[in-house]
Amino acid sequence: MGDWDRLKVTENNALQLLADYVQWKYGEQEIMEMQDECTFDLDFGDDQNKVYKQILLWLMFERKDPRTEKLTVEEFVEKFVDDNNDLAKKILGIRNIIKDIFLIVGNKGDIVFMEDSNKEKFNVQILPEQITLYSPGRFVDGRIYPWGNLYRFASIVKLRKSDDEIMKEMGLITPDVVMNMYEKKFKENAESIVISRNSSLQSLLNKLPSEWINAVCVNLGIKRVGKKGEKVMKIATMLVSPRLQIVIGNLPKDSIEALKLVKQNDGVMIYGDLVKRYNGDDFGLWWEKNPPKTPVGILRIHGLLIVGKMPKADRSHKTAMIPKEILNNING
Repeated sequence: MGDWDRLKVTENNALQLLADYVQWKYGEQEIMEMQDECTFDLDFGDDQNKVYKQILLWLMFERKDPRTEKLTVEEFVEKFVDDNNDLAKKILGIRNIIKDIFLIVGNKGDIVFMEDSNKEKFNVQILPEQITLYSPGRFVDGRIYPWGNLYRFASIVKLRKSDDEIMKEMGLITPDVVMNMYEKKFKENAESIVISRNSSLQSLLNKLPSEWINAVCVNLGIKRVGKKGEKVMKIATMLVSPRLQIVIGNLPKDSIEALKLVKQNDGVMIYGDLVKRYNGDDFGLWWEKNPPKTPVGILRIHGLLIVGKMPKADRSHKTAMIPKEILNNING
């Protein structure tokens, strides 16, 4: 470990040292090679610096090393911090990450006052010079973690304009129109995830919004309790077990037909071609409250079909894909 053994971890340098430890452990090249596995949003266009930073944050806060089954922050504390002291407890609190689309209700100094979709309130500390970006009414799509009595952002977040800002830009419109615009943009983002034939079922599910994961749980009869990653693991476990055939057997006839058609095309189809054949696209944001009813929608809400962008040559096509673990186990 070299100089690591002589470093003293303090409250002021803990997070920077944690980032340094991740970079020492994996190296820049291996970090960038984890894009497909990363569950954080990497939609930053050509900005590879942001992609790198986002993967780094994911490794710091959420990814478990498959060799040790430990989070990086747990390894870090074991190696460099006395796990009986208050600093260790504070650092380990990072494990309690919350992912949501937060509404900004106010700000003061370097504190942003936010509430999640369940109306639970959080005080998030940011850099003072950024405070003007976090104006009341705007939405923050991202992750936060506890740090003492406050919270901090655990990922590069996306700020969304407030309803009032949208109305001022587009003229007087109704709140329903604003919500429809928000849902449309949310759906566009959610269906822009990068997918490939080599992607694992679990990695694909991890890229879906929490709202959709909850709906998949409901439709598969899985209790929707716990963190998103835990629910994803339960879904993936069920869909690679003999229960898969029961799930498929209980689908409507036209959904089974659509699934077989995609299978006949080696598990992938251009999304537009598929929905044209099976009554269109009825997907929104709130799958649990307003579940899709079209044949393709029913497949998606059971976790059997993933929609995203599949790179081909110099273009990316919106594609419907059966994850490889499911494709290899569909009868008939």
